[in-house]
Amino acid sequence: MIQSFLVVESDFACKRNAFNMLARSAPEKATEYFMQTKDQISELDELLQLAIIEHLRKVATEYAPQRALFVKTIIGLLDATSPSVKFEAATTVALLTTHPRALSSAGLCFLNLAKNEADNNVKLITLDRFETLRGKLPDTFHVLIMDLLKVLGSSPDLDVLAKVLSIAQKMIVKRNVQEVVGFLTKELARSGQQDTERTKYRELLISAIHSCAIRFPEVAPAVVATLMGYFNESATSTAVDVVTFIKEIAELIPELRSVIVESLLQAFDDIKPSRAIRGALWVMGEYSSTPETIQSSWHKIREAVGDVPIVASEQALLDKIEDQPDVAEHTSSAPRVNADGTYATEASFTAQAKVAPSSRSHLRSLLIVGDFYLGSTLATTLTKLVLQFSKLSTESPNAMRAEAMLMMTSIIRLGQSHLCLVPIDNDNYDRIMGSIKVLGGLGTDVEPAYLEDSRQAYARLAAEDPQKSQTLQAGPAGPDVDDKVMIRQLAAAPKIVDDEYTRDLTLATGEITSQATKLDKIVGLSGFSDAIYCEAVVEVHQRDIYLELLMVNQTNETLQNVTLEFATIGDLRLVEKPAPCTLAPNAFHSSRASVKVSSTETGAIYGTLSFDKPGASGSEIIILNDLHVDIMDYIQPANCTMLAFRNMWTEFEWENKVGVTTKINNLAEFLQLILKATNMGVLFPVGDLSNEDCNFLSANLYARTLFGEDALANLSIEKTDEGTISGHVRIRSKAQGLALSLGDKVTSAQKVQ
Repeated sequence: MIQSFLVVESDFACKRNAFNMLARSAPEKATEYFMQTKDQISELDELLQLAIIEHLRKVATEYAPQRALFVKTIIGLLDATSPSVKFEAATTVALLTTHPRALSSAGLCFLNLAKNEADNNVKLITLDRFETLRGKLPDTFHVLIMDLLKVLGSSPDLDVLAKVLSIAQKMIVKRNVQEVVGFLTKELARSGQQDTERTKYRELLISAIHSCAIRFPEVAPAVVATLMGYFNESATSTAVDVVTFIKEIAELIPELRSVIVESLLQAFDDIKPSRAIRGALWVMGEYSSTPETIQSSWHKIREAVGDVPIVASEQALLDKIEDQPDVAEHTSSAPRVNADGTYATEASFTAQAKVAPSSRSHLRSLLIVGDFYLGSTLATTLTKLVLQFSKLSTESPNAMRAEAMLMMTSIIRLGQSHLCLVPIDNDNYDRIMGSIKVLGGLGTDVEPAYLEDSRQAYARLAAEDPQKSQTLQAGPAGPDVDDKVMIRQLAAAPKIVDDEYTRDLTLATGEITSQATKLDKIVGLSGFSDAIYCEAVVEVHQRDIYLELLMVNQTNETLQNVTLEFATIGDLRLVEKPAPCTLAPNAFHSSRASVKVSSTETGAIYGTLSFDKPGASGSEIIILNDLHVDIMDYIQPANCTMLAFRNMWTEFEWENKVGVTTKINNLAEFLQLILKATNMGVLFPVGDLSNEDCNFLSANLYARTLFGEDALANLSIEKTDEGTISGHVRIRSKAQGLALSLGDKVTSAQKVQ
């Protein structure tokens, strides 16, 4: 009867209701109706199309011979006008078939949704679906990489852009790398014409271009030429990233070293940040491998240093303007955080701004304002060039040796003069003096440290970089030969979740399949002697907290108007309130409450239980136990580059320093204790800790929350003479609550031990 009604009825709302009833009561009749109307499915109402897709997804396993027909019909809905129909159709195609052409059509549908939809959450969801689909056929989906890259122009959201570039790097093959690099280069030029808020996006693009050069050396020359044009970026991090990538390309692709050094010499005058200049000097010192290249590097450095002695030349310029009344020495200082986390004072000598600033190179300007770390790096580079030239050339290096010693001495004199407001520190003074001694013939035994050890250390670092191995990963690893094969027909009850759709639905509803897990999460809210015993199963799912509540009437009276009232502390918000009920004698009642979490901070849920007794003048109230939110449910170990870690360490203003007081006397065991207590991961390998002679440990830890918050930590510990461990854990984050909460976790973990 319902099937006949579907045929004659023209109102889509009635047809939807009728089809849903038919699908629940007689699935085979609903399938028969679909077979009769499959040619007109594209003309149906949106909600009716969604109902048909859901029905086909459920019955596809029972109609295996017709599955190809189902897939063909659903593929026709990938061009529907409704985004919801497109998404459900693509998801269903991915579940019902493994045919390459069908999966490619579904993947293209996901990309079109990501490009056309304005909501960033929709973009991220569809990109996740596409990445999952790509993992099934990684060798087929590389043809869709240009469609994927078009999503970059559809949203300014950094998470979306990073997701697109992350997926694209796994899809690059030799056949499409030229086209991809060309697109990324154009996108980099386009982003450079916008404001500085796109700096992080440019960093992502530069990182993607760099990974292409490492994986495919044939595009490296074009990549190097592209990256060299971004040394004059106003953003310090961009120029530093470029130099870092240039260093790695030079180490991993030896045939490009001469081209890199030549290009670097041409762009050296445009490099502004001190860290970038230090990296460029290191490249010139390590990879200038011919006498001609060494002399070119030498002349460029000599030109950048300017007139020497520096003190005498600068004093002469000051004497020329001493008659100007407004040239008073003025300084500005600001706190600066070093790479190791310590604080220093950064000062600038603004009186020199009137002393022909346009004629002074960036390197010389940084030396004058007191950047003597750059000066020690310059001294090391000059020493390398002189030692290399003496080995490769038949000419006498004495002239270069003397000029190098003059420049180094001039830097030391500058740091000890009144012209520089920041005196030279002992560490950099000793480094420069060591280079002078080597050039003077007093330290010939340390020459291998300049010519060999430095490059070997960097070669090991480039080879062991965990970030590079992740970047170069072409795709997810295939199944192992020893993996178990799950056969649904032979699986014991309860049925095994066997597809992405059911898994997503299970996660979204927060369903707990294990009874043991459910029992572990029971929390008593009231006492056994109270009139009503109340308990809750606390279940955390991403940004939601679900409370399954059970109330038991322990009296022989009927209790009316039983009401649970909850309140929250912290960034928690009650979104579902339990409804009042009536409890018969010794009866029980189940209800549900939902709390939304908006940030990773320690919070609490507290409440009361009120009820009315027969004959009582007022309501009785039971104060319930508090429920504390564990932030560990929202923190997951993550990974980032050393440069990103240092930048975040400098930017984050909240720090929580926790002292180490523990009975543990093993460094590795204490590190594992901190990792377990904070859910953080070690950012870089800390080496072999099994050696008993190792008496100190320093490790950087990093984690990321579900809300996109970053948590940084530095563990610095050492063994004392008494055999105990002393030190501290420094935790930094952008939000104060996260830093304090992680500090409490570290303190609690030590107390347990």
